[in-house]
Amino acid sequence: MKFTDLSEHLHELRATRTNNAMVKGRMMSAMDIWQGALDSDRNNVKDIRVLIDTLPPGFEGIFLRYSQKNEEKVIIATGIGLSHPRQRFVIAKELMHCWSPKDSYVGDPKIASDLALALTYKTTIDASMLKIVQADRAAITAAAEVILPHYVIEKEIREGISLEETASRHNLDMEIAREICPHYTLAARKNGYL
Repeated sequence: MKFTDLSEHLHELRATRTNNAMVKGRMMSAMDIWQGALDSDRNNVKDIRVLIDTLPPGFEGIFLRYSQKNEEKVIIATGIGLSHPRQRFVIAKELMHCWSPKDSYVGDPKIASDLALALTYKTTIDASMLKIVQADRAAITAAAEVILPHYVIEKEIREGISLEETASRHNLDMEIAREICPHYTLAARKNGYL
């Protein structure tokens, strides 16, 4: 799914759910995305649980999808040692996997172990892992597009608004704004796919 299509879909779901009190293009929180994942007809997720706990070194978040009684369920874990804004961003990023293509799912413990090593840069990424690692990296970019769509940032850049002011206007933590708002990320956000 194209990042911009997913963003538009989730913003439309939120606008409908709130009777347009939350218009499209306004910053989406992790809770907005969580509710959108449950409301979406573009995945089969029926239950999402989030844990905040100690994670293995090098991990900020973990996504687990499983089936129970013909329903897709999700568990997301994020690190207890992360700042609250970082935890919220990681939850948003992990939620993007609700729309990841099935061929990027990992169901084998050996592959999961190899993925963990690849994602923490403790090993080289071989060809068999590339699609899975790309899906994880794509989730970061997709989350950025969903949280604050590219067209909002482009408008603010054209108007000469600083990154600090953009963060303030949209209630974004500066650490997260530095990661998701730079102009050089916009082309990937407009053209990327999960």
